Amino acid sequence: MTGGTIQLARNSFASKDGASSRIRWNGVTRPSPLPASPLWVFGYGSLIWKTNFPYEDRVVGRVRGYTRKFWQGDVAHRGVPGAPGRVATLVQKDKESTWGVAFKVNASEVCDTVAYLNAREQGYSMHKVTFYPCKRRDMQPMTVVAYIGTDKSPSYLGPASVDTMARDIVSTRGCSGSNSEYVLNLASSMREIAPEVNDEHLFSLEARIKELLVSSSLAEQRLLRVDGIVVGRINSSSSSSAEVETGSHNRESDSQLSENGAGRVSYGHAITMQNCSGEDERIWVFGYGSLTWKADFPYRERVVGHVKGFARRFWQGSTDHRGIPGAPGRVVTLVEAQEEVTWGVAFRTDRSVLPHLDHREKGGYTTHHVTFHPCHKDTPPFPVLVYIATETNIEYLGPASLDDIARQVAESHGPSGCNVEYVLNLARTMRETFPHARDNHLFGLEEKLREMLAGSLSHERPVPLVCDSCEYHSPKTQ
Repeated sequence: MTGGTIQLARNSFASKDGASSRIRWNGVTRPSPLPASPLWVFGYGSLIWKTNFPYEDRVVGRVRGYTRKFWQGDVAHRGVPGAPGRVATLVQKDKESTWGVAFKVNASEVCDTVAYLNAREQGYSMHKVTFYPCKRRDMQPMTVVAYIGTDKSPSYLGPASVDTMARDIVSTRGCSGSNSEYVLNLASSMREIAPEVNDEHLFSLEARIKELLVSSSLAEQRLLRVDGIVVGRINSSSSSSAEVETGSHNRESDSQLSENGAGRVSYGHAITMQNCSGEDERIWVFGYGSLTWKADFPYRERVVGHVKGFARRFWQGSTDHRGIPGAPGRVVTLVEAQEEVTWGVAFRTDRSVLPHLDHREKGGYTTHHVTFHPCHKDTPPFPVLVYIATETNIEYLGPASLDDIARQVAESHGPSGCNVEYVLNLARTMRETFPHARDNHLFGLEEKLREMLAGSLSHERPVPLVCDSCEYHSPKTQ
């Protein structure tokens, strides 16, 4: 199996010695333009169930000469510096195949998609491989790009025993959730798209993780869960030594909200949580920002709709997620506006998640109760809890022109990623979930940012986009 590195605009790519290099927008050396044709991207990890970029077609198949291994370290999503998670990479091996999904990206979306993937796949380099479609007689083997973490990457952890990897994984989590959730999602997704394929490395790791979870303190509830993924069921309702079933594919009342159609964003899993003490322990939480695409807590039900009398504005500073102290990013809050509505998602969950949400929204947000109006006309309005950052908190930045907000967003980056990614993800999610709704503030800001990015590419308007890890590079001002 032969594979080569591919050099694309705004891409982190492998040099001849395998080390990671970056294309810099320095006004002197211009990168080669992206091809004016569609791009096929091969996903063999979280891209399978959490694509988060628009695509025209989705094809199940395999690449030959590679095997999937959990040998790549991750401190950006499923771990933290000093305690990296383990995520999948491809390792060359003759006579082996790795199954996954190839996504066709429209030529007009290639530049934005590559920028997004470079931000998402930190520690990986882009390679060309041959993809063999399955059950698509109209398609021949084709060249696709795949992000691979090689042993030259600083994030590479290398081989270890299944038990060692499983113990590391169950104890690790990052800003995208627990490492266990990642493995269980991947194993479940592979059974769905390629039920005839036995991925021994993946499934043996999955089995050991479930054993460890069952024997841990997570066995306190009848239904064992990891970030919404059911991993087992206690047969006896009494002691901690109760026998536990850990079926290989055990989801309870899973509404498959994460199943991606073309170009749709993955939202998570709505599951039935049993053995709860009653309705008083359950609440509805309204999400209008990153919660709409990144609900990192277990929930029972997800309903789309709006709240009245509020407008979404990028008036709140963020020094804990999308910026840093002294250089805050801008994130959304709700501002009272009598004639306005704000569209979003309501999640029905347990009160036990509130400490997690309080920590997530600790940067100046307080809880309030508002009335939520579901899109479905047969469902009456109901009260929800919402996190709002008011003008009295120290992180509050207040109103500014869209040009000023866009420039601040373009220059900001924090522990959760670049501020640009936050805005583009929110705009994309709103457009896909509520295609009939118009949010002039959000979409106007999105347009300004895209103009800045386009100007940076053409060198017409240098903008100091400093998000190195996310590859939103532009010419540096002198």
